[in-house]
Amino acid sequence: MLLMKKYKQLTSEQRYAIYLGLENGDTQRTIASLIGVSPSAVSRELQRNKDKRGGYSWRLAHEMAMERRERLPGNRSTPEWITEMLEAPVYFTDPYSAWQKGSIENANKLIRQYIPKGASFKDYPPDRLKRIQHRLNERPRKKLDFNTPKVEFYKQLM
Repeated sequence: MLLMKKYKQLTSEQRYAIYLGLENGDTQRTIASLIGVSPSAVSRELQRNKDKRGGYSWRLAHEMAMERRERLPGNRSTPEWITEMLEAPVYFTDPYSAWQKGSIENANKLIRQYIPKGASFKDYPPDRLKRIQHRLNERPRKKLDFNTPKVEFYKQLM
């Protein structure tokens, strides 16, 4: 199994060292060895943060990196008024982060067995949608020892 190191963003000191290395005319490989990162990290930093004239500003690069960090999945906060109004914790998933919404993705997969992707629900009569809904809700669940949710619900009542 290939183990990969977790990528860590460069510090402002490392970015400043890249800037000084470029000013001294050092190669990317030399700069990388001086600051303790791989040459590809320096190359990626320069490609990502060069200005229109091809120059590199370490301060601007650091500001842009901090902005990108804020946009990473998991760095979103829930508006507190929603949590207070519902009196329950509320979590929002990040865009393009399917791993954060497993149950809905699974439900979508099950629905696609009956309704192809891209098809409109308006194209299906209500009684057909009801039958699909009934089939999905009456499916045995592994999590419930292959019972249906209805059976488990009535077990709780008795």
